[in-house]
Amino acid sequence: MNRGNNTEKKKLYSLIINLPFADYEDDYEEDWEFIKNNQFLSEELENFLDYRHRIREKWVKCYMKQNFTCGTCTSSRIESKHRVYKNYLNGDSRLCQIFYCFKELEQKQFTSYEDEVKRLTKAQEGQTSKHILVEEVRKTYTPYVVRKVQEILLESIHYSVEVSREGRKW
Repeated sequence: MNRGNNTEKKKLYSLIINLPFADYEDDYEEDWEFIKNNQFLSEELENFLDYRHRIREKWVKCYMKQNFTCGTCTSSRIESKHRVYKNYLNGDSRLCQIFYCFKELEQKQFTSYEDEVKRLTKAQEGQTSKHILVEEVRKTYTPYVVRKVQEILLESIHYSVEVSREGRKW
């Protein structure tokens, strides 16, 4: 009897882990019913899964196909991060290895983001680099975070007000 429980628990675990990758709605719904009716779910996990089920169009592959997602289903950046995790971390990882992993991930992000930042003109960078918010961020955070704040600040400066069809200004 115990062996059967372990088999069912493994199946339950596998179904939960693979829910985001469901290619068809029928497959997702079938797996969801099995998960929902399973005796091994704690109340906390059941509540969490109920919440995730309500917003499934944001994270389940078959539902994301129906919605505009700006191509964020997955990206090479995410896969690159997973590769770094696998290189540095396993069940026996020490705390210093976790920090090395974070450091490499930050460096990868900074390097890939530098190309995007280079599109800003020098005049625009000059405007944002002297901003009080950027100066405060620079005191505490890494160059990557500072560049991100600069970009957000730059985007907020360049909003334009236009008259909509209804005559309202936006």
